[in-house]
Amino acid sequence: MFLYQLHVNDATFHRRLHLFRFRLALLFVTSILSTTSIAQQKPTSAPNDIGDIALTVAAKNPGVLLDLGWATSVDPKAVQVNFQALDGSKLSKADIMRVTLQCLSAVAPFHPTMLIYARDGEQRLLMDGADIPPIANEFDHGNKLAAVRMFAEKVKKPSGEGIPLPTGLIARSTAAFDVADLLYKGGNSGDSSNGPSNDDNLAALGKSDKWKRSTPEEHGEVVEAIIRQCRTVQIGVKDGTRLEWKQVDAVFDTLQNLNIKAIADAKVALQQQEQDGKAEVPEGSSELLDLRIRYKEIFPAIDDSILVPLTSKVIYYAPESSFAGLTLHGKKGEVKGRITGKIKDWHSGVGQSSYAHSYYTTTVTTDSGRAYAGWSPDGNLVRWGDIKDKIAFDFSDKKLKEDSELERRALSQAN
Repeated sequence: MFLYQLHVNDATFHRRLHLFRFRLALLFVTSILSTTSIAQQKPTSAPNDIGDIALTVAAKNPGVLLDLGWATSVDPKAVQVNFQALDGSKLSKADIMRVTLQCLSAVAPFHPTMLIYARDGEQRLLMDGADIPPIANEFDHGNKLAAVRMFAEKVKKPSGEGIPLPTGLIARSTAAFDVADLLYKGGNSGDSSNGPSNDDNLAALGKSDKWKRSTPEEHGEVVEAIIRQCRTVQIGVKDGTRLEWKQVDAVFDTLQNLNIKAIADAKVALQQQEQDGKAEVPEGSSELLDLRIRYKEIFPAIDDSILVPLTSKVIYYAPESSFAGLTLHGKKGEVKGRITGKIKDWHSGVGQSSYAHSYYTTTVTTDSGRAYAGWSPDGNLVRWGDIKDKIAFDFSDKKLKEDSELERRALSQAN
């Protein structure tokens, strides 16, 4: 009897166990179907979620301010990315394209019918929703160069025109980065800009500024004030032979920060004038549109034999012609060769599952090739007497074109 009772209880237990497993499986399937249903409704029922993308992208990319949401006035399922600010001191064309593709990748799961890129509310680029998935797939799998090229091939201007690209895979891929100009400058891709800010309204500085240069070497009061401030930076001499590299970089940091502030002051004055304000553009502000400053202007008096470290910042801000033909030295004064030019290297922060800051490094080349400085920022130096009359800080249109060409070469070599 005991064995019979044990057998019955055991059978009951197994029936209940099977019933429990069935209910558990049913609950799991129901949960999956419910999740799928929610995901399918996402484009029309979760606009707040899509707005959060802007916060995520901005947090990953210093110098970027944007908002993102549904553009229902265009189409119920159209999405607009509106760039409110792009800081040119922190962002290269490659950085802007990375942000552009991050947004595209993030909105892809919402299946928009159209993706609109705007600057301050003005539409600049349009992408058909059908073209988004393959581009997002390439970008998400780390094929960043292919994604940029595909983006440039598919995106349209508001007029319906495509982006003109050269023939040849490498040429098309590197030229595709010029699409960033449509978001950054606001003009046509490939057009040049009249100054460091790349904002159209700065062209009005030439008309609003009362100051006019009388000699090629003359500076206006705005730039003279910047120069005076730079010369207050303390510069030490290490081992009696070379300038302290950190203090040299501090001079350029000071110059760049003051330059940005001066541009901002001029823009504010112009904007106030548009509103019938009485603000006047600081005299000499128009010089900022084609700013060129020599080493001897921003550094105190230095013995001609002292060595100046060619840090990445020193090389970046000067045109290639400032270094061409100079003798390159090591820390002990030894000759390392003749400088023949500049070169940039591209360091991508885009990985399979993460996005870090991408950046360029800049160095010089010699007759023997790339001039490696090793781990020391002051491993490459030139004599002060050789460089003092050269251009140290150049924001002319010619310099911007030179940088763009160096960036293209760097991207070609990196991919």
